[in-house]
Amino acid sequence: MINGNRNRNEKPNEDTNRSERTGFRPFRKKESGEEDMDYLELKVIRAGMFKHGEFPVPVIFLKDLSENLMPVFVGYFEYLFIKYMMEKKSFPSATMYDVLLAIFSEFNILLEAVELEICEGKLCCALVTRSNFLSHFEISPGDGIALAYRTNTPIRLTKENVDLKFVNFFKIEDFNFDLDPNLNFNL
Repeated sequence: MINGNRNRNEKPNEDTNRSERTGFRPFRKKESGEEDMDYLELKVIRAGMFKHGEFPVPVIFLKDLSENLMPVFVGYFEYLFIKYMMEKKSFPSATMYDVLLAIFSEFNILLEAVELEICEGKLCCALVTRSNFLSHFEISPGDGIALAYRTNTPIRLTKENVDLKFVNFFKIEDFNFDLDPNLNFNL
């Protein structure tokens, strides 16, 4: 280490506390004899608006292999970015995800997965696992999904975090998958 910066070819020292040194929480290694975590693999299938009072709320639908739908409410920026990517259009300007991709490329960072995490019964953050750093960082669910979609990285949800009451609470009819022409995003 020179001036607190690690050479990109240097392996992380597992004896040091990475969270104190970098701010990232270390990726937990499985104990001997412990089974692998059971994950649901999810993919982005639709982007739409939820009818909620006077103002629509942007939502991204994820689907697992069993065809279960899971809505994730996101910000307008993440919604528009994912919608543009799904329609094979380029976004009007560079995004945070383009900057992250440039950083990942420059430092040879490999993304393993984006894991959605639920806290206190509500979806609250996404963990982006970087396989060659054995750590992850937390970002909002919308940013995590947009980054996963941009990088073709798997989106995972631990089965212990699946609340089927939440997943089945919404009906597809509650969502409008056409952008509301009354909304002006000033693009």
